[in-house]
Amino acid sequence: MRTSSPSFSSDLADPKNVPYYFMAGPTYTAMCEILLEYISRTSRGATKPAVAVVYSDTEFGRDPIAGLKAKAQALQIPIVQEIVTKPGAVDVSSEVSKLRRARPDFVIFHGYVLAPIPEFIKQMREAGMSATPMGTIWSMDKTTVDAMGAAAQGWMGVMPYRYSYDTKDAPTMQIIKDHAAKARPNMSYVPLFYTHGWLVGMIFSEVMERVLKAGKPLTGPNMKAALESMENWDTGGVTGLLASLKGHQIASGRIYAYNSESKLMEPASGWIKTA
Repeated sequence: MRTSSPSFSSDLADPKNVPYYFMAGPTYTAMCEILLEYISRTSRGATKPAVAVVYSDTEFGRDPIAGLKAKAQALQIPIVQEIVTKPGAVDVSSEVSKLRRARPDFVIFHGYVLAPIPEFIKQMREAGMSATPMGTIWSMDKTTVDAMGAAAQGWMGVMPYRYSYDTKDAPTMQIIKDHAAKARPNMSYVPLFYTHGWLVGMIFSEVMERVLKAGKPLTGPNMKAALESMENWDTGGVTGLLASLKGHQIASGRIYAYNSESKLMEPASGWIKTA
């Protein structure tokens, strides 16, 4: 039997120890690696930009930190400050003072959905900081970014999928958008959860089809083998690159930035795949 969920916990993309689980996207570690790859590739000059990381004191928040540090070291990107907070609305004034003294070029937030990110950004700007704030998947849905208000200006982050309004050369995204318009006519924007659930269903369908075409029973080992045979698999544009599920994750994503004029998250990079 195969299982999946909205979790991108790095421990779950483990074919050996969690053989019957897959994730329709990159792990939290892979997301942070994609952010660092973007920072490295867009840097100018001999010195790499400095990065600070702010994360919640939760299992979710701590998940990618060891991998993020290892990737930063490999790319020679200095981590100049590491801050841990409680999730939700908290006083961040002392933490912002630490960031101001550290003078990072980028601040990566992970382990939050919304609060306290907007308050961090507001106080960072009031302190005269020009650092670019960046986030991971659960703080990147358009509805969440809309809720940031003025703090959304300059916001960037990693998303493993196209947004629902990005249907050019993405036939599956158009199908998702059309279906959502019929099923939920009052929903003008298709949220991340909807796209994620659709892709999970596509993967389940492909796995079962491969097993049945091979004339084998739908057992756990057979479905695991079918999943791991999915290399260069076309998602119809949901993911920007052909997908591989050999490692039980789709380890790719694209950096998006908020456009205050269009009020949309727009591509700031090509699609990036982790090693």
